[in-house]
Amino acid sequence: RLICLKKEIRVEFAFSRPIADENKWLFDELAKRQQQIETAFGHELTWLRLDGQKESRIYFAQPCDGYDQEQWPSFAAWHAEHMKRLEAVIKEPLAEIVRAFKARPEIS
Repeated sequence: RLICLKKEIRVEFAFSRPIADENKWLFDELAKRQQQIETAFGHELTWLRLDGQKESRIYFAQPCDGYDQEQWPSFAAWHAEHMKRLEAVIKEPLAEIVRAFKARPEIS
């Protein structure tokens, strides 16, 4: 997700499967690789398990003035750069975790 708010822009990966327990399991497994992922990304990420909610999220944010229209082109460039980086660092670990998820005995 690419998000532009009043006071920040951010790139975000959300676990949003229909079943909350599946999202939490996937998030927890990816969180075991947090240091590796953040090192590869080059910045600390925000990890939100969001207990009590269906979704979990990982994101990277940058403060900004979302109303400054002159900055919108730089926001778009920032989004493109950081979304590409986030996708690159979680792609392989996430693929491994999804394979393990599908192999779990309780999944038919």
